[in-house]
Amino acid sequence: MRDISAITGMALGNIYYYYKTKDELFHDVLYPVVEQIQQLIDSHNTASKLNKCFFEEEHHNDAILWHFSPLVSQNSDELYLLFFGARGSSFENYSEVLIQKFTAMGIEYIRRMKEIYPEINSSIDPFFMHVYAAIQVSVIKEFILHRKIPKEKLQTFSETYSSYTKAGWKYLMRV
Repeated sequence: MRDISAITGMALGNIYYYYKTKDELFHDVLYPVVEQIQQLIDSHNTASKLNKCFFEEEHHNDAILWHFSPLVSQNSDELYLLFFGARGSSFENYSEVLIQKFTAMGIEYIRRMKEIYPEINSSIDPFFMHVYAAIQVSVIKEFILHRKIPKEKLQTFSETYSSYTKAGWKYLMRV
């Protein structure tokens, strides 16, 4: 709190007036980026993505990972704190929380696709979904750690990764 007071020029007493604990302050600093991540998750299973065209190459921009690239470039410091500096805070296990959210999102996506396209294979092992979600979170963390990489390089990676994963999902779901 003293560091924050020194950096902001705000009296320490004023900070304690608004924030009783460091965790409350930490939460308020990170809440906007956590909310942006939640919005990306919520947008994943929208009607526009619940179609077989989603698996075509020209739709690489639709993959959730694609949307994390600008989020990282615009919020790299906050994301670094969230994933690598949250020990001892209410966000300490955020990576695991995100893995669980991605897992649930993927399972729900496959369930909804099966409703629309009964011929697809929806028998995907939930543990596979969990491991795949963990890989996605690891890739996001790599984006954060290597946030100085030029945007074009991240875009190329995102397109390659999207092509790779879509081919795998297309095969698994028999789309």
